[in-house]
Amino acid sequence: MDQNLIPKVTVLLPVYNGAEFLKEAIQSILNQTFKDFEFLIIDDASTDESSKIILSFQDNRIIFIQNDENLGLIATLNKGIFSSRGKYIARMDQDDIAYNTRIENQINFLEKNEDYGIVGTNFKIINSNVIKKYPLEHEGIKFSMLFYSPFLHPSVLIRKSIIIENNLKFDDEFQYAEDYQFWTQLVFLCKLKNIDQVLMEYRIHDNQISSKYTQKQIKINFKIQKEYLLKAGFIFSDEEVIILSQLNNTQLNNLNFDVSKMNLINSLLTQNKILFFFDESILNVFLMKIFKNLVLDCKFLKKSEWNKIKNNKLYDQINWTVRQRLNIHFKRLKIIFNK
Repeated sequence: MDQNLIPKVTVLLPVYNGAEFLKEAIQSILNQTFKDFEFLIIDDASTDESSKIILSFQDNRIIFIQNDENLGLIATLNKGIFSSRGKYIARMDQDDIAYNTRIENQINFLEKNEDYGIVGTNFKIINSNVIKKYPLEHEGIKFSMLFYSPFLHPSVLIRKSIIIENNLKFDDEFQYAEDYQFWTQLVFLCKLKNIDQVLMEYRIHDNQISSKYTQKQIKINFKIQKEYLLKAGFIFSDEEVIILSQLNNTQLNNLNFDVSKMNLINSLLTQNKILFFFDESILNVFLMKIFKNLVLDCKFLKKSEWNKIKNNKLYDQINWTVRQRLNIHFKRLKIIFNK
């Protein structure tokens, strides 16, 4: 690539001891139908054959940087953003595979939709038939951030101007979930999108950060969720944020009716009516599902708890089946007869 020409896209690939799958990952980018990109590969002082594999490719779009010492993923990502020249930054990881039309599809979307700043994709798990999908539209993505990171990091294409103008960077404070925290910053600055196409293959193995640091990620995720809610204007205690983050878990397994969850549902609804942060229809559908699970999963209902359920606005919005209504009343009878 002529170094005087500014590419439309910078593909950013940080590498650390990635020799096992690196060749396939690099080749999948070089095979893209969209050609106007620079391929910025940063080797973070690998001790394996990674640099040798990178140098074996004779393609003038590749810009190879080798760190003198191991900086870690976050510093390497920020270095790559600072060094990039493209209007857009496409992320890629050393062990994944991009489909040939990935960048073309993402560029086409962002070029036609200037109010969007990031676009991800659906993906397939390598060596399986499993297809993974995140929420597609902005409001669904924004809501899902209450519970998890709604993008596959190596699938995203980002409008670089948003990063530069707002002085954004990946933050060491959120190591092991730095991408999740980064998305929660973007949501206040632009619209977000996932394309409803499988354009990536994602590899799961024991050496991944998500596999090795699960417990640390859980703690960091809580911090991200707490800051996200606070920035949006919601007021919740640490305990309430923990409960809220667990509401997306379909395996509630309640032994009895959990009043704290019921109160939290009501508080989220009430605060959102003032803040207008989450789409009301999306919030209602989700909370009705949680409300329904809370009631049906419990083992019994005290009179005071039944009154809370019956008087809640969500109760009348749910289409209870006859069997479910009988189930609820049976739980009440269990309390009466046990006495």
